[in-house]
Amino acid sequence: MKVFVGLGNPGPQYSNNLHNLGFLSLEYFADHKNMIFKDKKSYSYAELNFNNNKLFLLKPTLFMNLSGEPVQYFLSFYKNDIEDLWIVMDDVSLPFGSIRIRESGSDGGHKGLRDIILKLGTDRIKRIRLGCGPIPPKIDLDRYVLMNIPREKKQVVKEMMENVSSIIEQVVEGRSVKDLMNEFNRIKSESV
Repeated sequence: MKVFVGLGNPGPQYSNNLHNLGFLSLEYFADHKNMIFKDKKSYSYAELNFNNNKLFLLKPTLFMNLSGEPVQYFLSFYKNDIEDLWIVMDDVSLPFGSIRIRESGSDGGHKGLRDIILKLGTDRIKRIRLGCGPIPPKIDLDRYVLMNIPREKKQVVKEMMENVSSIIEQVVEGRSVKDLMNEFNRIKSESV
């Protein structure tokens, strides 16, 4: 069983924000696999039997900074191991369009990931970091991540979504994290 958690903020006013790249990635995958999200109290989820493995996609529907509680509840309810958990999230410290897979580490200033680490009590959480940086001069972090994805970056975002879909499929197929890191952490964005 594998669980991929996309981070974002709920509501149509946030749906196209840079901070919602995690949500958008899972929605892209779900659309291509005809998966339907079901709403629960604090999250939406979709499930699929894929390559003899159960796959869950999870979108916490509390605001970004409160992502930990829905993730903790879901893992407990479905008796998932943290080893099966992956977080998909935006990252302003990476160039726009780049992808970095990590097996563990600090939250890097990402408040959604910070809350998940706090609630689960470990930073040994696999994550797919989606580059949306750098932050332009004279714009603060909070304002930047709540900006809509620029029209000229839509194709780059689509390519990131395709790569995340490939990563999800390969994880379910049993490919090692190290192999995935070797392949996808080398992908460079147009701005590098």
